[in-house]
Amino acid sequence: MDLFMIFVFFIYGLAFFILGFAIILYPKKDSAIKLAKGLWLIGAFGILHGLNEWLDMFILIQQPGEILLLNIIRAALLPLSFLFLVYFGVRTLSETKERYSKFKALPTILFIVWGVITAFSSNRFVMGDIWARYLLAIPGVLLTSYALNLQIPEFKKTVKPEVIVNLKIASGTFLIYAFFSGFIVQQANFFPASLLNYTTFLDFVGVPVQVFRSIIALSLTYNMIRLLSIFELETLEALQTAHVEMKSEIAERKQVEEEQRLLQKINNMLNAGVDQEEVFKELVDGIRSLYNYESVAIHIMSEDKTYLIIKGYSADSKIAKRLEKLTGLTVMDYKVALYVGSLFQEVVDTGKPVIADDIKWVLNSYGGKKYPQSLVKIAAKLTKAKWGIGVPLLAGDKFVGVIGCGSTYELTDKDSQRFAVFGAQAGLAIEKAQTFNVLETAYDELNKSNKLKDLFIDIMRHDLLNPAGVARGLAELALDGEKDPDKKELLQAILRSDERIIEMIENASTLSKLEEGRELELKPGDLRPKLEEAIETMAELAKGKNTKIKFQSKGKYPALINPLIRDLFQNIISNAIKYGPDNSNVAIKIEDDGMEWKVSVADKGEGIPDEHKESIFERFTRIEKGIVKGTGLGLAISKKVTEVHNGRVWVEDNPSGGSIFYIAIPKRKD
Repeated sequence: MDLFMIFVFFIYGLAFFILGFAIILYPKKDSAIKLAKGLWLIGAFGILHGLNEWLDMFILIQQPGEILLLNIIRAALLPLSFLFLVYFGVRTLSETKERYSKFKALPTILFIVWGVITAFSSNRFVMGDIWARYLLAIPGVLLTSYALNLQIPEFKKTVKPEVIVNLKIASGTFLIYAFFSGFIVQQANFFPASLLNYTTFLDFVGVPVQVFRSIIALSLTYNMIRLLSIFELETLEALQTAHVEMKSEIAERKQVEEEQRLLQKINNMLNAGVDQEEVFKELVDGIRSLYNYESVAIHIMSEDKTYLIIKGYSADSKIAKRLEKLTGLTVMDYKVALYVGSLFQEVVDTGKPVIADDIKWVLNSYGGKKYPQSLVKIAAKLTKAKWGIGVPLLAGDKFVGVIGCGSTYELTDKDSQRFAVFGAQAGLAIEKAQTFNVLETAYDELNKSNKLKDLFIDIMRHDLLNPAGVARGLAELALDGEKDPDKKELLQAILRSDERIIEMIENASTLSKLEEGRELELKPGDLRPKLEEAIETMAELAKGKNTKIKFQSKGKYPALINPLIRDLFQNIISNAIKYGPDNSNVAIKIEDDGMEWKVSVADKGEGIPDEHKESIFERFTRIEKGIVKGTGLGLAISKKVTEVHNGRVWVEDNPSGGSIFYIAIPKRKD
């Protein structure tokens, strides 16, 4: 009998150990099946319970005096194995249905009760075994059976029918196991152990209960391992899905590369100055080929934003010609009116792609109420397209136009999202082309304007300066011989006006040359001699107003200069004399200011208001002071000449009254 029971315990333990080992090894990580999260608890039960049955086997093999240690280990493994089943049942039930979450503390409570009963029993090994089955095996196995049964609806959605059969058998087998493993215990002197025990079962059935437990263990192991195949199938499906997604991603990446190549080609054509019509043709042909659309058209927004203009299209030439014949219109440069309810108006309003599953709506959007429905129906039959999409061409926040496409296959949000990105990039390219054309036109107009300006300056210098010079000479000659005071005063007024005309012509000519951006040659030189030349030139003007020019700077002030710098100094000194009072002083000096030489010209005039301290250096800006008149170009020329020398010019208040003009010129590096 002992040999037979040793074999039974070996099979019993082996079955559960294989069950536990298989569950632990099977890949369940990241599984979408709820059962996978807690299945390791059944695996732990299987391994521990298998070891427990092998301990029963070793107890039969060992001598009576050598089994104490084995009984101690067995007394711990048996309740612990069933505790894992209780945890599995409670956890799976609470995750499946919220109302069972209140039983989460049940495993702990049952284990504590078992521990207390065992601790206070006289025969701890026997009572620990009995109450482990009553308190832990029965609840654990029944909860596990019920929890597995609740998984059937989820399995029906995702797995094969034969696996569901295995799940049902496993659930039922656990239910049967609850009776043989939980209710049939060692004999004791209390109910129900006094009635349902190993001895009474053997007397009634004639076969030890462990035989039935072994058969149940084999059935559970087989069906649970079959059940585990769902994770293998799930892994295969995940791999297949990943493979499909990878192929799709590769295809999308390839398409993105094709899109970028097309846009790069368009940009290259634009940079090469290729005609817009040819660029648009390349773009629509590329889109049609790239996305396999039936037809593609580029619609550019009009300046008044009331209609779109077709600037390029790609479609079956025969169908296009038949549509043109039906409508009597030419597709190129056709004006598509924007109105409420049209596909194009919706694209303009939303700034997003719009998909149409009715090609008649798309065709209606081109003609509105202009064409009868019978004509629209005929046009719809002619084209093979069943779906349409309008994609905005955007350059940042600016709406450039719409790409309209017709497709024989169904268009989805994925097409919309992908095309939206392309539309934004294409919009920037088209906006670039339009801006280039505008700039090119403006440049041509500017060239014409500059040529006219140059012509005017040449005429002014040659055809006006000569007569003005002759008039000045005659006025001076007449003034020298005139004795009559009234006539003399009149001749002096004529001479002053003539000098103003000559000054204006000279200044306008100088400013024109400076504003053309021509690079003036800068050569090594000294600021002091140029400043002294300007002072000498202004000596006569200063004498007329009894103004003293004080300049005491000595030494050398090396810088890179152009001869125009003398005109700069002359303009500043001239203004100081003109706008200063009679019998005053103009103080001039050069100071070392680090990396620059700072020239200052201080007068005793009325000063310049703060709000005009910058504007006086602009063209034709003057502050009228008394009878002094000017062209309004002198300080503008001064600023330009200073900029040519990479310097600065500005004005500040003179603490003792009047203004101080400063000119900063970079020092020459030896």
